[in-house]
Amino acid sequence: MDGGYILVAKDDFSQFKRLWETDVANAQVVARCLLQWFSVFGMCYHWVSDRGSHFKNECPWANGTVESAMKTTLKKFRALLSEWLMQPDQWRLIVPVVMHVLNQSPSETLGGTSPITAMTGGPAMSPLDRLALPGPTKITTLEELWSLRQEELKSLVLSLDSMHEKIVEASSKKRLKKRQRRLKTKGVEMAQLDVGDFVLYMDVWSMSPSKLSVTWREPAQVVKTTSDWIFENRNLVTG
Repeated sequence: MDGGYILVAKDDFSQFKRLWETDVANAQVVARCLLQWFSVFGMCYHWVSDRGSHFKNECPWANGTVESAMKTTLKKFRALLSEWLMQPDQWRLIVPVVMHVLNQSPSETLGGTSPITAMTGGPAMSPLDRLALPGPTKITTLEELWSLRQEELKSLVLSLDSMHEKIVEASSKKRLKKRQRRLKTKGVEMAQLDVGDFVLYMDVWSMSPSKLSVTWREPAQVVKTTSDWIFENRNLVTG
C-alpha cells in the first residue's frame, strides 16, 4: 500500500480476518499483532505465512490460502477507494471498513455463512438491516437475568456446534472439488519426493526489480521435508 503496509491474519476455519496498518514490515510488528490476536481469540499453535522476510525464520512454508486472502483484501480496498472517489494514499481511513466488509459478507467456502458468524456465533450485519426502534422498558431481577443468560449460552453452544459441522462439510466438499479439478489438468501433478531422493533444483536470483534469472543445478539430494511443497536439498558437489 502507498506509504505503509497491511498485516492480514486469517483464521482458516472461519475465514475471519483481522487487519493491522503499519509503517514498517518487521518482526516486531508481526509479534505485536499476533499477541493482540492471541489475547482475544486464544493461542494459535499452527500458523502459516506468505513467506515474507519477517516470517522466514520460524515459518518458511508457503500457503495458497494466505495469497488468496491478500488478493481478496486488495480487491476490496480498490473497490471502496474507487466508489468513494478517494486517493490511493487515503487507504488508512478505510481499513476498519474493509475488515467489516470481509467479515460480514457471506462466504461460499463456508456454505453461505459469514466469517463473523462462524467465528463468534453472532449474526452478520447487512446494509439492508433496519435500525431497531427503542421499545418499552421491562423491569426484571438479577436472578431472572442470570437464568436467561445461562439458557441463551447453552442455546448458543448448541447452535455453534451445529453450524461448525455444516461449515466443515461444505468447506471439505469445495476443497475436494478444487483438488480433483486441478489433478485432472494436464501437467500440474505435484512430484512426490522423500528424504534421500536425487533431484535437480533451480538457483534463482534477481537481475532487476522486475526480472529473475534461473539456472538449473545438479546433483542434489533431499535431506529434509518441511511440507508437501517445501524441501531442503544438499548439493552433492559443494555440500
